[in-house]
Amino acid sequence: MQHLDRPRVTLVDDNEHLRATIEELLVDAGIQVVGQAADGMQALRTIPPAAATAPLVVLMDLRMPGPLNGIEVTRLLVDRCHDVRVIIFTAFPGSGIEQAARTAGAVDLLIKGASAETLIAAIQRAWAGTVRRAG
Repeated sequence: MQHLDRPRVTLVDDNEHLRATIEELLVDAGIQVVGQAADGMQALRTIPPAAATAPLVVLMDLRMPGPLNGIEVTRLLVDRCHDVRVIIFTAFPGSGIEQAARTAGAVDLLIKGASAETLIAAIQRAWAGTVRRAG
């Protein structure tokens, strides 16, 4: 497996403006944004090729249009792509969400509106592999 110094991130969220804002924030912090998807199905088509040659962190929205939510997409990605680390990103934290995310294979759960520092730190932890997947 190729080792890269800068985190590689794919953003999965149906809000195009939010994706653009997060991309700008991450790029300014020296983090590579290597892909984007607007829903779960697009994420499944986009992410395996992006994860084929190097590790990848995915910032995954919980609620998106289409047949798959962020938990379901996380489960499928983690099963298919060993070097993917998923962070669930949601505006709707609630009972059981964190446990469901970890059971699906997510390494972290962040609330939308978290500070830039919190978001960047979570991505760096996931990239470094310091957060273990629940299993």
